[in-house]
Amino acid sequence: MASFDFIGAASKSYEQVWYYKGYLAKVAVPVVFVKVFCLLSVFMMNGDEAINILRGNLVMFPSYILEGIYYAMVARFIIFREPIFIWGKPVNPPEPSPQEKKGITYIHGANFSRKTAIQASVAFYLLVFLFFAVLGTTVMMPAADVLPVNTENEVQVIESALPKQLIMIIGLCVIAVMIWCVRYMVLSIPTAMGLKPGHFLRKLGGFDASSKLVILIFLCTFPVMAILFPLRATLLVGITSLPALFIILDVCTSVLLSLLVNTLTVFALVYATIEIMTGEEKEDH
Repeated sequence: MASFDFIGAASKSYEQVWYYKGYLAKVAVPVVFVKVFCLLSVFMMNGDEAINILRGNLVMFPSYILEGIYYAMVARFIIFREPIFIWGKPVNPPEPSPQEKKGITYIHGANFSRKTAIQASVAFYLLVFLFFAVLGTTVMMPAADVLPVNTENEVQVIESALPKQLIMIIGLCVIAVMIWCVRYMVLSIPTAMGLKPGHFLRKLGGFDASSKLVILIFLCTFPVMAILFPLRATLLVGITSLPALFIILDVCTSVLLSLLVNTLTVFALVYATIEIMTGEEKEDH
């Protein structure tokens, strides 16, 4: 069972994203453009809330595909120094950072070709969004179509019938299952690196490894949310009187911030995967 330093992976991701900020900003232009266009299209739709969720995800589907390709290419750029494509043409990356010049890691077992790895990575990425789209549509179904009229009375009966301790245990079990499932939600990254999903999951280990993945994602997300999201909110407050401009800036800033968070997470997951896949080999030597 391999392990990894989630603090080291997160800190290195911030360092490397900052070093390659110009290159990443350039190659991310198509992703930002398509996602902003799709989100603005979603804003123009109306109707039933549950139908909106499903229809909104269908409208967003082209941006999900492009995002999946982009993150897969970023992962391969990190480990294999492969150029990222923009508008169908490769963009040569800058010189490696001083930290990377010490040696590029090649993972034993990364046998997929570039094309196969990217296609498999995009497939896993889309499966995650498909799962949440179906889940969101199911949860947001109109209550009147699903529950009887005397719903409040039935809920009170259920609450009185189930002890609080049991409800707490069920809640903890749900949280544990969600933490465990994180390993499957990040499979697009090791797959993009050319690894077989089963091989990666076997090396990853048990519940402790899933917990570390959750902490790693949190470390890549919380600082951005804590610092930049309040600044974004402050910016948007000043233009509430201009609805059109407010919507455009709201969409653009949310896309940029989510792209930043996801790019940080991809970098961190790549470094964590390298450590997971090579950790035991280093210990043997």
